[in-house]
Formats: sequence, C-alpha cells, structure tokens
Amino acid sequence: MSARDKLSEQPADASSEALAKEAAGTTNGAQTGDPASAAPRSRGPRVDRELEEFRSCMEVPSSFADGFNWASLAGALFIAVLMVPGALYMGLLAGQGIGPAAQWVTVILFIEVARRAQRSLKRAEIFVLFFMAGAAMGMPFSGLLWNQFYLRSDAAAAYGIADQLPRWFAPDAASASGRTAQARATSRAARTEGV
Repeated sequence: MSARDKLSEQPADASSEALAKEAAGTTNGAQTGDPASAAPRSRGPRVDRELEEFRSCMEVPSSFADGFNWASLAGALFIAVLMVPGALYMGLLAGQGIGPAAQWVTVILFIEVARRAQRSLKRAEIFVLFFMAGAAMGMPFSGLLWNQFYLRSDAAAAYGIADQLPRWFAPDAASASGRTAQARATSRAARTEGV
C-alpha cells in the first residue's frame, strides 16, 4: 500500500487534504495549472500522524493502582535467587552483564506464568516488576565482587599488584573473610591439636 493510498483512507479534513496534496505533489496551482488554487496555503499547526499514533498507544490512566503485591514479591525473589547470581557470574566470566535483557526476561516470564494460571497482571504489577528488575540488575555492589576476584587472581599475585592494592579496594587476601572453607577447617584442626 503506497503513501497516497494510506492518505486517501484518512478522514477528509483540512489537514489530511493538505497532506494528500503534498504527497501527490499538487500543493499549489503552479503545479496543477489551476490559477484558482494558486493562493498560498494556510500555515496551521502541522499534525504528525505517526507521533499521534504512538501517543495514543499509551494513554494516561484515569486511576492509579498499587502494583506491589504477592506477584511482585515473587518476582523480587525470582530476581534475587536466579537473575542477580546469573548476572554476577556473567560479569565475571565474560566481562559483560546481562543488561536490560534481564528486565524483559522477568516481565515476559511472569506474564506467561500468569497466563498459564489464568490470571492477568495489571499494568501496575508489570511496572513494578520491570523497574524492580532494573534496579537489581544495576547491581551497585557487583564491582566489589570483581575487586575481590582481581585481588586473589594469579595474575595480580604474579606481578605483585595484589600486595599493593589498598584495603578499601578489597579485603586483604589473608583476612578472615577471604579464607576458604578448607583453610578454616585446617586452622580449626591445628588449634584443636595444639590444645
């Protein structure tokens, strides 16, 4: 369907007629050869139909509803248990996080689960899920995990960088929080033998 056909389907008002003439290349009498229509056209407010179409897709709600309920709480648990650890792992493994895909995965998954449960999610619930996932995936503390990984890496130890990093960057490799379970068990066994 051409632009001219689309314009011919629109209601016949002054702005759509002007747009139809413009699309056809007949905006003034000099092009059509009609001296009566040679008068300059009026400069009214130009209406962008495509913009108006997208504005009408999301209308301002007449009432506002609470979106935080059991469904959004389940979404928060899903994000905390599955999405955040997965994003941290991807950040360490590939150097890239999941990004905005995590938000949409959460929303689409919960919409589908609700559909299977023969329930529909309200706009407010979807809004809360979307922005809760976005806030969690921002991961304000993910840099701390990377700092600890870098401090304990073989490369940092081989070049002597691990000893030069300040304490505020990451806890010391020899600190109690940095020991593994095996090291703790060994130290406990040594203490009990020494007693």
